[in-house]
Amino acid sequence: MAVKVSSVNGVDKVYLGNDIITYAFPIATVQVNTFTTAITIQLSKTAIPASTTLFADLIENYGTASAEAYADYLATNSYFFGADLSSINARLLDSEIVVKEASQLAGVLRSDVVYIIDDGVPMGTQQITVPASGLYLRGISNNIGGLSSAEASYSMFIGGGNLFIDNLQIEASGANSEVFSLTDPTGLNAVECTTVNFNDCTSLGTLTDFRQGLWQNIGLFGCADGLTLAGAWLGGFAIFTAIVRTFDVGNTGGIILSADSLAVFQSRIISDANIQVNLTSKAYSFIEANFANDKSFQLIGGEISGTGTRVDGITVQSTKSLWATNGIPNTVPGGKLDFTVSATTTIALVNTPVKVAGTTVLSDEIWIEQNVDNRTEWLSSEDTDMQFTGVLSATSGNNNQIAFELHIFNSGGTLQDTLTFPPITTNGAGRAENVTLIETFQLSQGWYIELFVENRTGATDVSVEVDSRYIIEQIKGI
Repeated sequence: MAVKVSSVNGVDKVYLGNDIITYAFPIATVQVNTFTTAITIQLSKTAIPASTTLFADLIENYGTASAEAYADYLATNSYFFGADLSSINARLLDSEIVVKEASQLAGVLRSDVVYIIDDGVPMGTQQITVPASGLYLRGISNNIGGLSSAEASYSMFIGGGNLFIDNLQIEASGANSEVFSLTDPTGLNAVECTTVNFNDCTSLGTLTDFRQGLWQNIGLFGCADGLTLAGAWLGGFAIFTAIVRTFDVGNTGGIILSADSLAVFQSRIISDANIQVNLTSKAYSFIEANFANDKSFQLIGGEISGTGTRVDGITVQSTKSLWATNGIPNTVPGGKLDFTVSATTTIALVNTPVKVAGTTVLSDEIWIEQNVDNRTEWLSSEDTDMQFTGVLSATSGNNNQIAFELHIFNSGGTLQDTLTFPPITTNGAGRAENVTLIETFQLSQGWYIELFVENRTGATDVSVEVDSRYIIEQIKGI
């Protein structure tokens, strides 16, 4: 059977059957599979391997509707007609540069293109300078090829500006080496890694003064130290879907994500990473002063396991913390107040509330504190709805009707609200009566609650027994 051949702008178009069409350009061979819509370009007289893509993945298709029409367009407009191969790059788009060796990432890099890392590129001592105008790198797969260096005292990425890394594998395994040593020149840029594996890295290095950072679908495997955030950040750092395994196997004190003591974040640090830490290593290390706002250190979802330190420098009790991750205490704002020593509350006048006397101890406190007995204060700048549940045992005179009240004060000590409960009748002779108190209310920063009691029968004193207690707990979930 004869092979069908036609011509487009002088380019032979050969129909080979099985949906294959070959175009014989002057300096390239272009093959189109009309069934799979794959387009393969092989430059002539070069050692550059063929480059294959799908028509549906082309960002610029010049108004064409199929793989064949795309190749026809290339022929019609004299693509791959030039004789100077030194300027020809094995790519289909003007906005892409295929990187096959480290020298292509030297010097001043462009911010208006995507650098495609084809297979493995050994970097040696060659560093990548991120220009102030930004840099975009994309790989073939986070498990194939990528960028690597085993040089000592080496920083792979230096400079500053927007840096976006997609679908790539990165390794910087030399002694005292790191992946990032970047400082944002304006404080308005971001470093974002999506579908990236960091393998056997000595350290991920430091990011300073950026607006924000992102890890999404990230793997850290066999790394000795993690990422440090430094300087003033107008935003924060987010980790969504990450896994860390065989971290710091040498027990050198590596930390997966940390901030230096001078770093300040105006927005949140949030992570749902699944992390395994051992012995001297740490998952997270931050201090309260790193966060400008409450509820900004958010560990939501994920899991932390292993024998190392899970969170260092900041506790779940801090108003900056908001945790709901397996393997660490969860943030449940509130606490429990117990009467540990009974005392007599002196009632001077009938129907006159008096603060309940006694020694109280606050425990399990998160975002609240007790500065004086029978007082719990809300510490967070986040307004909240709370539930109060009290179980009390009280004594007073025979047939005295007593009633408890919850008084709510603002940060200046001014009474804001009084919550009353049904009265109980005491029987005297030291016999205690039990009462259960339940109520909800709102608190702002610095507001506090105190338990009061009044005798509606006379001026007989009241005592609350040891082991009486109340619990306050935030109603809204995190």
